[in-house]
Amino acid sequence: VELSSDELDGEPDLNISYTQDELAAHSKNLPNGKAPIADAEESDEAEEVLEGEEETTELVSDGNETLESRKAQALRIRNAVVNRIIPKLFVHTTQERAFEVIRSKVVFAIVKLLRLLPESMLFQKLPQLLQLLCNALKHRTQTVRDEARQTLASVCGSLPSKLLPLTFRQLQLTLNLGFTKHVLGYTVHSILEEVVPKLQVGELDLVVPMLSEMLLEDLMGRTAEEKDIRELKAKQMREFKRHMSFHSFELLA
Repeated sequence: VELSSDELDGEPDLNISYTQDELAAHSKNLPNGKAPIADAEESDEAEEVLEGEEETTELVSDGNETLESRKAQALRIRNAVVNRIIPKLFVHTTQERAFEVIRSKVVFAIVKLLRLLPESMLFQKLPQLLQLLCNALKHRTQTVRDEARQTLASVCGSLPSKLLPLTFRQLQLTLNLGFTKHVLGYTVHSILEEVVPKLQVGELDLVVPMLSEMLLEDLMGRTAEEKDIRELKAKQMREFKRHMSFHSFELLA
């Protein structure tokens, strides 16, 4: 770098040559001089680092906002399913003029929705669905009972094994009078046929005492005596004509 003598006060008229390092060292001593080239480069690097940190902070902030928005959206969807969709589906589980006739496809739709929700919602809504199916099993029309029994067995096959005690308890409380006692043993057998192939050994241990009581009543109690009465045998009811409890014990074993 060359500086003319006019740029220097009190110096003779001559040309002075400076190297880049000398110019940088000289500029440090000038009160109003420009920053040295090396310092300028370091300042640029520092600014780039700061800008990178700011961008990283913005990305983290955007990620947190996205996560919060997704959580809020999931909560809105869950509330809509629980408070609007499922109640409307429950209305359509039975036919308008025959409340005991079950629409199995609607029942399965409710069960699949409940399986996608938190488990607490399944425990809350399932008893209502089970009671609906148990009431249909009390109907005197054979086709209505068969449809309800098949639907209940399929529902139990899609539920966790820990909910089976709730199902069998609901059946025991509902089907406890008259011909419904025969329906109880027949329905228990249908459920066991559906769920036993899907379970691991020991998963039915909790319901063995309850089921043993129901099956023994069907084999050796008042229910068994009624099966031998000719008048009852003459009735066109499938549940009166066959003993299914022997095979139910075999499935439990």
